[in-house]
Amino acid sequence: MTRPSPFTRAVTVVFVALACASALHADPADKIKLLKESKLIYEIHVQATKPVAALEELTCPRRSFTQRVVKNADGQTALTEWRTLPEAAKAFGRAEQEFKNERYDEAEKAYRRALVLDPEFGLGWLYLGDVSFGRKDYKTALEHYRKALAIDPTSPQAHRFAADALRRLSDPAGAEAEYVTALAEDPGYTEAEDALRDLGRTAGFEVHRHPFPVTTVYVGKLHDGKVEVGLELGQKDGPGPAGAAYTTCKAVWRYEDGFRATQLGEQAPYSWTVAEEHDCVVDYMIAAINAADAKLEEQDKAHGRPAREHDNDELLAAASPELRFLVEVTKANALDGFILFEILGARCPAALSTLSDDAHAAVEDYVRRFVVTRRP
Repeated sequence: MTRPSPFTRAVTVVFVALACASALHADPADKIKLLKESKLIYEIHVQATKPVAALEELTCPRRSFTQRVVKNADGQTALTEWRTLPEAAKAFGRAEQEFKNERYDEAEKAYRRALVLDPEFGLGWLYLGDVSFGRKDYKTALEHYRKALAIDPTSPQAHRFAADALRRLSDPAGAEAEYVTALAEDPGYTEAEDALRDLGRTAGFEVHRHPFPVTTVYVGKLHDGKVEVGLELGQKDGPGPAGAAYTTCKAVWRYEDGFRATQLGEQAPYSWTVAEEHDCVVDYMIAAINAADAKLEEQDKAHGRPAREHDNDELLAAASPELRFLVEVTKANALDGFILFEILGARCPAALSTLSDDAHAAVEDYVRRFVVTRRP
């Protein structure tokens, strides 16, 4: 059916309740019209016919083990390399060598000497904790990991190491909380995810990731007033029409300055925002719902049944598991967390370390509710 189903409207209403006050969701059909009427020329290609090189705005590496988060003079947070004082560097270097040789007593002495000189060097506390952990003194190790976290609460490794210690101290709930935070700080932290999954085998929960189905956005660079857009319409197992709606939305946000200014309430050069991702994820959902509706209509027609509105349960049953999950997340007011964790976290994981406190809370809430699932 070309008309939106009641469920499509319900999803849009839920989205509007979640979106920023300045962001208004535009119907996917309106975006297609906008592209047709644009001063730019959008060359739409089916990927199987003419592959389009993707213009990824969010590509960046994972956070390095040796990085910390600091606040700049303007109050903005940024990642920077840990730096120790010159007078402490020699002692830290010696401590590292002793630790590698499993000379834990000498390593501890060297770390402590260095930390007297530079007690704000978080990596030093982390490494000192490893000395205690190597001795199976998990209580002391945890104390040192906590000191590292007091200096930089965003350190994924410090949270994971604290979880490892808590697990050996027979505190599964504490370990779970620390693993969740480690993963929320770095969604690509495989060791933390694996450890959390392993803990769940005895603690009564499972760990499930739900990556967004569209992993690459085939929107090209603007050149001589033209933009190439690649749609993956013919793939049996690909995102299909829903992915096409998402990609079209990304092209509009990237190149249509007037549209973007209307949505954000200000004119500014392009940069990725959660508001953009909300809009495009909802476009994905609406297109997927319409595809499910069309599938049911074909089945009705094949069986000689008259055209009718399909209820929510029918649409969800005909839809993909990915859509059903996104609907569940949206209804639970957790779409922010999903976007930050699975979309931003997949494309630019280092960015999660510099999120605001509220954004961090949204990510952790999402992980606790939808990545960690309790067994009945």
